[in-house]
Amino acid sequence: MEKEPPMLSAGEVTLYHLTGEWGFSERMLAQSTRSLPRFRDVPLLSSVVLDVDLASSLRTLLSCHETYEGEPMRCFIPRHGLRFGHAESGANALICLECRLAYFWIGERELHYALSESAVSALTTLFRSVGPTL
Repeated sequence: MEKEPPMLSAGEVTLYHLTGEWGFSERMLAQSTRSLPRFRDVPLLSSVVLDVDLASSLRTLLSCHETYEGEPMRCFIPRHGLRFGHAESGANALICLECRLAYFWIGERELHYALSESAVSALTTLFRSVGPTL
């Protein structure tokens, strides 16, 4: 697990609400999610570009060392995704609040982090404030 916070791209932040079906083969996906668009190979339910204040709060949270002092449980059912900046040059993340894992893709690097309890609480509040737009 990584301990140094990821370097996140400037610009807009998009929050994705996902099914959690990561790493599933096509035949293992629920029938209702097979035709959905994907973010990092996870079926996508909805997305929203965060307002400037919320994006700033999220960047601040994800840049703190204390955010990554957790113990993961390893189920990894990512129900939230994040894109920082542009698709070509930005950073992407999948987050599983159940097992407290966050996977980031920055350039060619894949980074894995264990989220602290306080980070999970803050992310839960933030994500709920921007509920799915179905």
